[in-house]
Order: sequence, then C-alpha cells, then structure tokens
Amino acid sequence: MYENQGRSAQRTPFKKTFDSGDIAKKNKTRRTGLRKQNRNNIINKRRKAESFQINETTMSFIEQFPAAIENIRNGDLLNGLQHFRKALSVKDNPPIQKCIDVGIVDIVVSLLGKAPDTSIAVECLWILINVAAGDHEHVEVLVNHNAIPLLAKIIAHSTDDIKKEAVWAMGNIVEDDAKHRDIAITCGLLKAIDDIMTSNASSPERRMITLNTISRM
Repeated sequence: MYENQGRSAQRTPFKKTFDSGDIAKKNKTRRTGLRKQNRNNIINKRRKAESFQINETTMSFIEQFPAAIENIRNGDLLNGLQHFRKALSVKDNPPIQKCIDVGIVDIVVSLLGKAPDTSIAVECLWILINVAAGDHEHVEVLVNHNAIPLLAKIIAHSTDDIKKEAVWAMGNIVEDDAKHRDIAITCGLLKAIDDIMTSNASSPERRMITLNTISRM
C-alpha cells in the first residue's frame, strides 16, 4: 500500500508533444518565407540587370510604344496589344515600368471589363501576367487598378482559353503578398477554383495551371 507522504494528489500533466495546428502554422510560415525569398532573389537579379544598358531589341520596342498606343486608340487593338505583349516577353530586363508609364495597364483593365473577344482578352491577360511577374511595386499597380476582382470574375465566367490565362495572372498576383491572396479569396477565388477542379469540362492544362496557383497562395 502506497502512502501520499504529505504531498498533494495533483495529477502531473503530460508533456505536450505536438500540436497539429502549430505545425501547420509553422509550415505555412516557412512556405511563405521561401516564396518571399525566391521572389526577392528574382527581384535582385532584375535590379542588377537594370544597371546595364537596355539592349537594342528592348529599346526598339520602347521607341514604338507611342505608335502602339495610337493603334489601340484608333481601334487596331490586336496589333497594339501584341506589341506590348511581345515587349514584356523579352528574356532579359523586360520594360515593365515603361509599359506602365505609357498607360497600358489602364487600357488592358478597361478592355477586359468590356468582355472582349477571345483574341483580345488573351493578349490583355498576357500583359497582366508579365506585369505581375515583376517587382512588388508593379504588382501593386495591378491591385490598385482592381485587377483582382476583375480576374476573379473572368475566372468564374469566361471560356476555357480566357479562364486559363486569368488563373495564371491571378497566381502571379497572389504569390506577391498575403493581402493580395486575402482579397482574391474575398472576391470568390476559392469557389471559382473549386468549379474548375470539379468540372468535367476543364482541360488537364487548365487544372494544372489552377493547381499551380493554389500552391502559390
């Protein structure tokens, strides 16, 4: 028979070994940190590249920006937009800020709000994709132009080709900052993503791009 020997009979608590909520939170913080580190590395490389003289190809694109804007204003949307899309697609040091400065973001957002035909919409979305691949300041320009709710609407209601590009653009934006992700969720992005993943009409490519966007949130 054991005796208490004057000590209280208080139960000694077990040591807390793990908490799934804490682990999930730590993993999320780690992933966010890695994404930010990767983006910062890309930004630093781009900034170093900007210290060098702009190459002749890029300069040629920049010199034709006024003419491309004039084409768009005169109704030649496809050629004007393609010029900016090609300029933003150059491999080294794309002139993102130059494109923003001449007002292409305003034009693209306005056009997408009018639900243009597929060829125009795809060109507009490719421009947004490449602008959103730039620095944080470039992404903020898109956010300030209400690109997130616009893209969420396109993802929810457009055809397959347009929806695919909109998902890609949204992925670039939400990866930049957690507050952008939160805005996208508020605008119904998760419901739109669920519809894509569960729809029999969704192509494998669209599902793959959608999964990529989810992994970057």
